[in-house]
Amino acid sequence: MIASGDDDFALLRALELRSALFVPLITLEPGDQLVLYTDGVIDTVGTAERFGEERLAQTLRDATGAADAVRRIEQALVAFAHGSQVDDTAVIAVERTPGEPAAGGSHAGGDGVRVARN
Repeated sequence: MIASGDDDFALLRALELRSALFVPLITLEPGDQLVLYTDGVIDTVGTAERFGEERLAQTLRDATGAADAVRRIEQALVAFAHGSQVDDTAVIAVERTPGEPAAGGSHAGGDGVRVARN
């Protein structure tokens, strides 16, 4: 999932790889967030259904940053899950932050990146 400071979260679908590896280039502007997760997140089983992409998008709608996004997902999965889960769940969120030096201090604009994970 990726969120722009100006837009709601939008789902990025995984690409089906056949014969060559294609790596898309995504530019994060200050305020943008990128949330990566394993299929165990959306496949978490509740009482009648799986957690799903729509519920994940709703969970992240008002996230204020990378750490908040990870915290919201963790809390939502704990509240939603019913019984023992058989799939792993992993989440990492990356946020482009204004006014913080980038790793290595090489970015002239003074922007940086903040990473959170569970």
